[in-house]
Amino acid sequence: LPWHGLHLTLVKLLVGCRAVIPRFILVMDASFVAKSGRKTFGLGTFWNSCAGRSETGLELSCIALMTRCGHHCFPISIRQTRPKAEKADRLMQYLDQLRALFRGHRTWLKAFCPMLVADGQYAKKIFFDLCHDEGITFITKLDVNANLWIPFSGKHPKRRGRRQKWERKVDFCNFDGWTSVSGDEFERVWTRVVWAPHFECFFRVVVIQNVDKTGKVLGHVVLASTDTSMPAAQIRALYSARFQLEFVFRDAKQHAALTTCQLRSK
Repeated sequence: LPWHGLHLTLVKLLVGCRAVIPRFILVMDASFVAKSGRKTFGLGTFWNSCAGRSETGLELSCIALMTRCGHHCFPISIRQTRPKAEKADRLMQYLDQLRALFRGHRTWLKAFCPMLVADGQYAKKIFFDLCHDEGITFITKLDVNANLWIPFSGKHPKRRGRRQKWERKVDFCNFDGWTSVSGDEFERVWTRVVWAPHFECFFRVVVIQNVDKTGKVLGHVVLASTDTSMPAAQIRALYSARFQLEFVFRDAKQHAALTTCQLRSK
């Protein structure tokens, strides 16, 4: 059975019957499946996050609908990633999968799924451009040393030449002028609208610092949303909710025999 197509049809039916609140987000991620052999279709070297290294096996890319109330996941697009041996670009395969989904269901997705949430491996310009073209919000994680600039908001001096456009480059050790947001006990959370020259757009950035009992900063995480009016707490909550997709992978491996299937054909 084409379960991903069945899920999308079921969700559309439930929305049409008003059985569920039509508030969804798109979540996207890939999962590694350990496999061996010489004739298994799509066998190659892929990143295994559990082992922290690249290993031989298969990879499945999944796009799912997740309810904003209850965080229930419904996979609606699943593709097997082709390996590097076939000279296939991994990120372009993810992008083609996302494009195909919008091409077939653009009107419905834009009406009920106004945002895409994905982890840091999708924080590439091609994904930002696609979300911009489709008119949806993209929430992701940036590098801890991302190149970001703070727009100048002060009074321009009366002088010849071009007006000052940027105040300074973002220094993740200096949060003067940032807005502090409440977080957990051993956290400091900061937010601000910044410019990302590589992606050529403004972000609402949320920086989460992890501190110890003495207040020493142990590390930080940088989250970003293309919707600059979105509250920092919502950005953090939506990115954290993305983890629900991992339970779909877990159930497929533990209860649907995904890791023990003996098929070698496509």
